[in-house]
Amino acid sequence: MERKNKLRKISTAVLLLCFTFLFSPDLNAQDTIKEKTWEHQIKVGSGYANHIIQDNVLSPLVYSGSTIAFWLTYEARSKNYLHLVQSYFDTPNLHSGIPQDGSGFPHNTKNINGFLAYSLSRKVLSQNENKLDFFIGGKLQSFGSYRKLYYLTNISGENVDFNTSLGVSLIANRFFKDSESLVSFKLSTPIITYATSLGTFNANARDKQITYDPDKNGVGQYFCNGDVVFINRLFELQSELSVNKSLNNRLSLGATYFFHFYNFKVHDDLAPIKYVNNQLLAELIIKL
Repeated sequence: MERKNKLRKISTAVLLLCFTFLFSPDLNAQDTIKEKTWEHQIKVGSGYANHIIQDNVLSPLVYSGSTIAFWLTYEARSKNYLHLVQSYFDTPNLHSGIPQDGSGFPHNTKNINGFLAYSLSRKVLSQNENKLDFFIGGKLQSFGSYRKLYYLTNISGENVDFNTSLGVSLIANRFFKDSESLVSFKLSTPIITYATSLGTFNANARDKQITYDPDKNGVGQYFCNGDVVFINRLFELQSELSVNKSLNNRLSLGATYFFHFYNFKVHDDLAPIKYVNNQLLAELIIKL
């Protein structure tokens, strides 16, 4: 309990410092967060996505698989601020390393993943000679991963990770000579998270007994029985490396490598849920 309180204080302090910086006035800046000189663009992307998941709530085996991912991103950029709204969705079918020999043990998992995120970042450093800008900001994100594991052809188990987090985001942009094409790197990690798991249906996944009432709304019970967690229980990291090439005043083409990892300690007596996602995307960027 003492360690949890210490982490809560540290996390709160980090978030307060971040948001104080975001909204504090800058007398040297020529624009503010309320200024009207913003550039807007929409990015539509799709490509290869590979997932690796080990969920000891359901099985000690490691499951992996590939699919097509779909992305939609909105960006608003000014001289000193950057807004990002990102959404992503895919539905891979994951398999363990055990051969499927027709014995009735399918060893596969149906998986649905997606997230919706908003971030606000402020420029902290600019190198005009290299056309290099650095931003730091806050990020609000909801991420969900649903898994249905088939033990036998007609026997299955389910688990869900649904996490809503508030964290820190770092961005570096390197513009080319035309000031429209760029290389961008983004890195983010949550500081504090409201995490839900399938505790309303699987009490072994939690550190306290949850009674599920079949006469009440199951979705409502599921979301109300979450926990506030910190990096000692949920460590998560997302990164993106993007290259955008301008075609004209309205259109650009892009390519992005996306990496997502989290390690979620659902219960002290179980090994953590481990999730790794690698994606390679092609994108069309439309300037509004």
